[in-house]
Amino acid sequence: MFEIDLSTDNNLAPLIRRISNYKPPLEETGAYLENRAKTRFLTQKDPTGKAWAPLRPSTLRRKKTRAILRETGVMAASISWLVSGATVRVRPSVDYALLHQLGTKRMPARPFMGFESGDPAAIGKIFRGYIEG
Repeated sequence: MFEIDLSTDNNLAPLIRRISNYKPPLEETGAYLENRAKTRFLTQKDPTGKAWAPLRPSTLRRKKTRAILRETGVMAASISWLVSGATVRVRPSVDYALLHQLGTKRMPARPFMGFESGDPAAIGKIFRGYIEG
C-alpha cells in the first residue's frame, strides 16, 4: 500500500503550507501512483526495476497465460486510491494481494506496490503545479 500523509510528510510540508486546497493534488498523486502500480503488472518488475521471480513449471502448466500475476486481471484492477483528509492511500482491495507483494514460504515475493526512484520528484512536481497555478 502507498500512503502519503501530508500532516507527517516532512519533504512535502513546505509545499503543503502554500496550498489552500490540497485535495486536488492528492487526487492527482493517487491516480499517478495507481497507474505506476498497474503498469508493473505489464512490465513484471518491482518498483526498483528488478524482474519478478519467474513462475515455476508446475504453475505454468495450470495457468491459462504465461503472464505473472495476471491470470484474471482482478488483482491489478482492484488497485485504487482514496483521499481522506490530508492522506491519500493507494492499495489493492483483494485480500490475496499481500501474499504476492510479500511472498510466502512457498512463493517468492513479487512486489507491485512501492515507490520508484523518480516518484518523489514526480509527486513534488504535481504539488508545485498547484502552487504555481
